[in-house]
Amino acid sequence: RTLHGRSEVVTISYYSAALKSTLESAISEGKILVVTETDDNLISEDSRFKDLIAKSADFLVKQDPIKIFVSEKEVVGAPGFKLYIVCQRKPTNHVLISNTRLLNLTPTLEGFTEFFLQHFLAIEKNRLQEDQKKFGQEVSEYMKSSSESEAEILKCLAESRETLLSDT
Repeated sequence: RTLHGRSEVVTISYYSAALKSTLESAISEGKILVVTETDDNLISEDSRFKDLIAKSADFLVKQDPIKIFVSEKEVVGAPGFKLYIVCQRKPTNHVLISNTRLLNLTPTLEGFTEFFLQHFLAIEKNRLQEDQKKFGQEVSEYMKSSSESEAEILKCLAESRETLLSDT
């Protein structure tokens, strides 16, 4: 799946055995990772996420690759990486909440879906407004061209000494 036409969106449960490897590949490949069924207290103490949470602001401000540790392994973060966490309940962990520039803590999967839908609609609204503006400009140009062509035809007809019905 894609979002903004650029990155693959990967969804995985927090309790999945493949979470660590999926997290590493999403970070290094610049993918969007959605971790579902998360407990904010567990994830804030999880060695796979600790360094990522601490360096979350770096993903927003730095253009260069960012080195972070996932457990004991160093991973180079590619531009475009985003992490979304779907919590099982309203988050209360202050350490995690204070570092949510990169993390979007959404209480339910429905809330997460609503978040993405609102984000998508905002992007599409801007794109449609731009398309509408371009279309209006094109119509205006065609109308002007049509008026100029019509004036040219009328001028030729007015200057013509022969009638339209005459044989040539």
